[in-house]
Amino acid sequence: MVRYTNLASGVSTEVPAKSLPVGETSFTQGEFYFLYEPLRYFYCDRVDGDTAHIYLVESFQSGQLVQGLFTQSNSYSPFYMELRDRKTKERLTDRLRKLR
Repeated sequence: MVRYTNLASGVSTEVPAKSLPVGETSFTQGEFYFLYEPLRYFYCDRVDGDTAHIYLVESFQSGQLVQGLFTQSNSYSPFYMELRDRKTKERLTDRLRKLR
C-alpha cells in the first residue's frame, strides 16, 4: 500500500501500489518488466509505433507455469515496472530463450 497525504488538509489516502502509474511512458525493446499480485515477469520483444510485442516469460497460476506472447499499447506501460535485479534477469533470460 502507498499512502498519500494532502499537506494542506492533513488528509491521508491509501491505495495499492500496483494501481499507480509509476513506470516509464513507453515500453523499451529488450527490457524485462514485472507486475504484482500475482507476480508476473514480461519481456518487451519489440515496439512498433504505439504497440509493444511482449512475452509473458513467467507467471505461476495454481502451481503451473504460464507463458505467452501478446501485444500491448504503450499507454499501459506506466503500470509495468522495469526489472533491474541482475540475477532475476539472468534467470528470466534462460527461460525466455526456451520460450522462443
